Amino acid sequence: HVPERSPAVLKTASISIGGAGLFGMTWTMLGARFVDRDLHPDYTIFHYVTHLSALAPYGFVGWTGWLEYKRCLPAESLRTALAVALWAEALLWVEHARSKASPVGARLHLDLGLLMGLTAAAATVSVVVGGGDPDRSPTAPFLLYVATPLGLVWQGAWFLTIAVHLQLAEIPTSGHAVALFVLEGLAVLVLGQLIAVYLVREW
Repeated sequence: HVPERSPAVLKTASISIGGAGLFGMTWTMLGARFVDRDLHPDYTIFHYVTHLSALAPYGFVGWTGWLEYKRCLPAESLRTALAVALWAEALLWVEHARSKASPVGARLHLDLGLLMGLTAAAATVSVVVGGGDPDRSPTAPFLLYVATPLGLVWQGAWFLTIAVHLQLAEIPTSGHAVALFVLEGLAVLVLGQLIAVYLVREW
């Protein structure tokens, strides 16, 4: 895994992931108090425990990456911590889906949990095969490696879909939600292909 072997990349990733996790937790708590007061006047930060719990592990990821950067932990520590955070997030979103009264809301969060589970599996296996065998094809380790950031991009797109559903245009049925989920996944895969083609042509 070349990127994490660069001290500059490892330092930047650690600060970015940890900082984003802390910012997300702070924003969630402020949103519970101010932004969503009109939609949910009885909500407090405790109503967003799933969102806070899903964000907290990324603070741990940033901290672990920082320790790896300082050579206090071995290589692949950040990626291993990221896999743990993704498994935790998958579990939380699946459970959160069960609390939704609306079938569409439940479907949106269930798909999010499924996506995080698949991304967590890819991150976990990429750590196991990350060292690679010089005599074997690097295709499988490479695909597993890039599956993690692609899964995170897909997650971001799905979060935006949920936001649009809640604030602007409600998705009519769970079937429409699944269709959007698949189409967004295909768009992310095409994006990954275009990036791969660019890298191959450049290097």
